[in-house]
Amino acid sequence: REVSVKKIVIVGAGGVTSWFLPQLIKILYNYKVKRNLNTSAIEIILMDADLVSERNLLRQNFIPEDIGRNKAEVLSERYNEIYKDVKVSYIPKYMYSSDFVNHFNVEFSPAEFEEKYYDIDTFSKNYINPIFINLVDNEFSKHMLDWYLFRNFNFDPVAYFSTGCDLYNGNVFIN
Repeated sequence: REVSVKKIVIVGAGGVTSWFLPQLIKILYNYKVKRNLNTSAIEIILMDADLVSERNLLRQNFIPEDIGRNKAEVLSERYNEIYKDVKVSYIPKYMYSSDFVNHFNVEFSPAEFEEKYYDIDTFSKNYINPIFINLVDNEFSKHMLDWYLFRNFNFDPVAYFSTGCDLYNGNVFIN
């Protein structure tokens, strides 16, 4: 059975995403061309509030002119519509799950929620059957998204990838 993918949500726009995104876009475009698919556009949504810093230039796919700008925004501008029908948009906020926060009694101030965080519970109501790719660089956020997706989503089919790395180590989880 062939599955129609319309949304791919990438949470985290740093080291792994900055190198992976152009390859993903090329793969999606090639797939559509090789199969002669005249389907609707595929949207890749990047979600991250982090800004490019000088230290990011060492291992992330950013240039000095990007310093001080939102990582998701930079990547969206760079790779949006390079190929027909593969669009890249962004949400310049960190992901959180109000369900997770309430379940584990995590303390955040309301100001942080509004300014820096986007509730994945709200997001998930707006998109049907996206593929989630978890590329955040901190364990707390990675576990929060893992917990939320496995507890709350009933995708048919489920497609979820989680990976991350630091300067010396990396890992990949696929479901």
